[in-house]
Amino acid sequence: MTNQIVTVSADVTIDDLTIDGVTNSMLLGVERGQTANIGDLWIGTLGGIEVELGKSSVGQVLASGSASLAGTLRLSTQGPKPSLSDTYEIMSFSSRSDACDEVIVEEIQPGLSFSVHYDNTRVLAICR
Repeated sequence: MTNQIVTVSADVTIDDLTIDGVTNSMLLGVERGQTANIGDLWIGTLGGIEVELGKSSVGQVLASGSASLAGTLRLSTQGPKPSLSDTYEIMSFSSRSDACDEVIVEEIQPGLSFSVHYDNTRVLAICR
């Protein structure tokens, strides 16, 4: 069985969302400029989210409820490349438990990457 990937290419609203595989991984991809509006969010150890970032727009996962994070967070870039110190809010929630187990960041251009910062209500990706 192959990995399961769902990509949001238009804004979407979902009551509650669980992203986790049984034997293979599951991934929710959010394209640059699109938003996944979710109630409660739960990402298990075989789950993940991929968010596209660009110079002036970002894919976002906005949970109005709580978020339980594990699994993988992938950051990719499409379109105009970010500049040093550009900051993107890629996720927000009313409360959070845990953090993603793994963060995969592709090099966006020579010498630049992203660092990921968590607080109680959001996740930021900062170009460094």
